[in-house]
Amino acid sequence: MQYKNSSTEAETQTTKTETQPGSIRLRTNIAQQYRQQLDEALNSLEAVEDLDKRTDILLAAINSSIEEVLPVEERIRNKWISKETLEKVKQKRKLKLQRDQSESAEARKCNEVRKAARGDKQKWMEDKCNDIQKYHAEYRTREVYKLIKDLSKKWQAKTSAIKDKNGKPIMEREKVKQRGTEYCSELYEITDMSGKESFLKELSEMTPPPSDNTDDSILWEEVTDAVRRLKRNKSPGNDGITAEMIKTGREKLLGKIHSLCNQAWVECHVPEEWLKSVLVPIPKKGVALECKNYQTISLISHTGKIFMMILQKRLDVQLEAHGR
Repeated sequence: MQYKNSSTEAETQTTKTETQPGSIRLRTNIAQQYRQQLDEALNSLEAVEDLDKRTDILLAAINSSIEEVLPVEERIRNKWISKETLEKVKQKRKLKLQRDQSESAEARKCNEVRKAARGDKQKWMEDKCNDIQKYHAEYRTREVYKLIKDLSKKWQAKTSAIKDKNGKPIMEREKVKQRGTEYCSELYEITDMSGKESFLKELSEMTPPPSDNTDDSILWEEVTDAVRRLKRNKSPGNDGITAEMIKTGREKLLGKIHSLCNQAWVECHVPEEWLKSVLVPIPKKGVALECKNYQTISLISHTGKIFMMILQKRLDVQLEAHGR
């Protein structure tokens, strides 16, 4: 299942080339409904003290609010298939179950579905080409690139097997995931312990510059700056939260995130959900059964990313003070 409308539809910002007032009102209404649902769902957060539970409640509140305001529909493999054709496919399936009674009706329905599918694909391609011309004239390069990618994308064979450490192919889904996790863990494993010890010694000798400010808690401005720097149109992490959902939540949601960041800072503990990441393997050249022939990208929680961005900026200040 997937959301019919992307999370970017919850954004109230529009481009200068937007010419349909109705679509602007639609996105504005969705954003308002989302914030209303979210504000109500966040009221239960104050009654919990445990950091991990508070984080889970926050993420659940965002996801439930999105589900309330954005319609859900079945994922369609072929983008060009229309709803009318899908309805004919369902009718064909019903006739197939009654083949003994109506073989001729099933044959007619099959021909009808094939004809409708060809018409859908032709119309879909024409509409995409028209959109490409329109967006190109409006200098909307991101949309042009995405549409061209949809039209020119070729079928690629996928493999569901991979080799273990001993070179034996494994095909079970869970074992393949375990092998991928094991391989990525080995890539980031520290083997040179002497280098690690010298690095930790150097860090311990570094003393931050004196400061008159005894309150080093995370500021509201640090959170809002980190949220502002979150990039749109990026894939979510394990929690399914995108940057658009956070940006649209505004003050009340940012206040809860600010509270979580300060609690993590004071307790020196990061919520378990912020530590989870989704590794996406991308095949390179070579045999697809070998783990080394994949490059990986890591998708992490956007709420956890806010906390890391704040820490990184603070570390940058410390390094500048030491001439690094």
